[in-house]
Amino acid sequence: MKCRSLLAASALFLSVLQLASCERSGDSAPQDVAVRVTIGQPQRVDVPVVEHVVGRIEQTGFATLAAEVAGRITEVEVETGDPVEQGQLLVRIDDRDYRAALIQAESRYEGLKAQWATQKRLLERLQHLLPQHFVTKNRLDEAQARLTQLGESLRAAKAVVTQARLNLDRTQVKAPFSGRIQARFVSVGDFIGVGKPLLSLSGTTGRHVRLPFPETLAASIHVGQRVVMHRSGSSEKFEASISELSPRISERSGTFVARVDLPTDKIDDLWRAGGSIEADVIIETHPNAVVVPEAALVLRPSGYVVYVVKDGIAYMRPVKPGVFLDGKVEILRGLKGDERIALDGAAYLSNGARIQQVGGA
Repeated sequence: MKCRSLLAASALFLSVLQLASCERSGDSAPQDVAVRVTIGQPQRVDVPVVEHVVGRIEQTGFATLAAEVAGRITEVEVETGDPVEQGQLLVRIDDRDYRAALIQAESRYEGLKAQWATQKRLLERLQHLLPQHFVTKNRLDEAQARLTQLGESLRAAKAVVTQARLNLDRTQVKAPFSGRIQARFVSVGDFIGVGKPLLSLSGTTGRHVRLPFPETLAASIHVGQRVVMHRSGSSEKFEASISELSPRISERSGTFVARVDLPTDKIDDLWRAGGSIEADVIIETHPNAVVVPEAALVLRPSGYVVYVVKDGIAYMRPVKPGVFLDGKVEILRGLKGDERIALDGAAYLSNGARIQQVGGA
């Protein structure tokens, strides 16, 4: 009794070993029952190699407006979120000291201008009298030196007037471009110094997308390259082109940035600055490549295979896949392109299996 049990166990163990060996090798004898499959043929097409990246929308025009003169805030004409036009008054700083400084500078300038004119007339008279020996040469030189000194003082006074007028103008902070107020940092009554932030302003006339690419693609990305983009969570796609490339690679991330200007019809509330964008860029094209439906590609322990059908028998053919794109896959090695291959049902095949065609070519 014990001997029978031992023999049965040995036979079962040998059967398991034989089955495992067949599975590892991928080879088996033709099956008694034909596997139902559809049949097709590879295609020859140009296959684009696409790089997928995620970028961010940024405002083309953005500025933080800071005080260029010190003083107390007397007026704030806008609030956060307000739209503004270029040249519109936003903040007013107390201008009384700056008006007084301008009046004083102009008064000094006019006085020096009058002195210079008087000295110029004196010099002309002395020059006329010198040939008649009514004046000495030293007297003429002194007059010339005095005129030169007054001319330098006049130019310096004019510069002071220009600076005073500029400071007075700077007490009125105006919008450098049309846009929308993003933040307000001051209130009426605040005393602010030079460089103190007053407002932040974002433009409404342009937006762009920043796309980061790995440095390994630096030679494949160029200005003018076509980009297909869509907002995250949306299936609506549109095309644009790369308008600018960053001149350096980030040491921290190992990426460089491509800028894509958004079309004017995409500048609305759905395309807000800070939003994410998914983009596909064709970096190269494989011409006349062999392509099969993904259903034909089967993953076995030894790697990817395709089953080539000949005379009703499926033969396993190891292949090297390339680009996966829209339900199809490029075959880099293993197929010539003129074979008949199993499609639907290929996953149930083994090498040498009989097949029953139920559809396809």
